Order: sequence, then structure tokens, then C-alpha cells
Amino acid sequence: MKLILIALSSVLLVSRVASLQFLLSSKEPFCISVTPKSPSAKFTVTYFVSGLNEDQVKFVASQNNRELISQSGFRDKVVELNNRGSADVKLCWEKLDNKTKKVTFLIGTTDGDLDAKATIQTVDNLVTQIDSLTQKLDQISMNIVIQKEAEAEHF
Repeated sequence: MKLILIALSSVLLVSRVASLQFLLSSKEPFCISVTPKSPSAKFTVTYFVSGLNEDQVKFVASQNNRELISQSGFRDKVVELNNRGSADVKLCWEKLDNKTKKVTFLIGTTDGDLDAKATIQTVDNLVTQIDSLTQKLDQISMNIVIQKEAEAEHF
């Protein structure tokens, strides 16, 4: 079982997001561990499966060895998870057939304290995060153009 550790954080109403992609080429589950910023953080996991028999993937989320959700038969799905404490949340994908699949997923989190008041520092942090987000969106846009060009060249 492969395990990757991801730490997610958020400020006020703006969520930080981590997007990754991996191949499911063996029958072993691919798992990541997400460390919540706070015990009241909520997660949104959005995933998309591509390849043959795209719906033949099982997704399981657990915390403290307790299963939060288990589902299979979906090509793409948005899953809302309520964090139960400060322990890591383990997210696993497993293919149910012998075909290789590519899973692209996005993890967003929001802090549970949505009634917190803004201060000069949090507004400054927000400006910094917006600038960072703008840069990331530009990178994503460039990656989309590169991918489209590569697909047009090969297909």
C-alpha cells in the first residue's frame, strides 16, 4: 500500500486545494493521508477516473480506523467528509478489475470556524492567497493548452 502525507490548511472562507493524479496499475489500494488543520475542518474530495471500465473503482475514507464512507461504481464523484477530530483522514482508491486507471482528485478543506472576524492580518493573508491562486490558475491554464496540443498531435 502506497501512502502519501498531505497537509491542508485554510483561512476564513477561502479553502486551499490540493490536486493530484495517479495510476491504479496493481490490485493494491492507493492511499493518501490528509492531516486536518483543525478538529472541525470539513473536506471535499472530488475525483475523476479515466481508462477502461472507469466505474470499476472503490473509494474508501477512514479516520482512526473507522470507515467514514465507502463507495464504488462511480466514474466521478464529489464526496463531503466531516472531520472527526484531529487524526489524519485516510483516503484510498482501489481498482476492482484488471484494467489500469488514472485517478485525478482534488481535496478542499474549510475551517469549521466560519463566523470568525477578519483582521488586517487575515485580509493580508487573503490577498497573498488570491495572488497564489491566480498564479496556480495561470499554470493550470497553460497545462490545459499543453495537454490539448499533445492530444491533437497524438490522436
